[in-house]
Amino acid sequence: MESSNLKSRPAANFNNGAIPALRGYRVQFLDTLRRVLVAGPEETVYPELQEDYSVARQDVITEIVQVKNLNSPLTLSSLSPRKENSFIQRSIKVLTSNDQVLIKLVAVGELGSDFS
Repeated sequence: MESSNLKSRPAANFNNGAIPALRGYRVQFLDTLRRVLVAGPEETVYPELQEDYSVARQDVITEIVQVKNLNSPLTLSSLSPRKENSFIQRSIKVLTSNDQVLIKLVAVGELGSDFS
């Protein structure tokens, strides 16, 4: 029978694969929960409606939030602004139809020089 001892296996790369994805989901969940807890009586938080979560007041979307858990400093290029369905392009589309909605990027980690 093959040994299941983790010490006998090569070290895993914890910056790729499932572990960063799980960290990202955890950060997204915790920020969504934080927003639910601070929501006003007229606000409803919708996970995964538009971006990672959206906030509505009286059935009108007022806030759209994207949550990023970063392993490296966030740069504008890491958001792929020219890519057709990127966060930036989706935000532009939303703002052209509703310039009153707040678009928020929650970044957990270091910001690159593009944002200083």
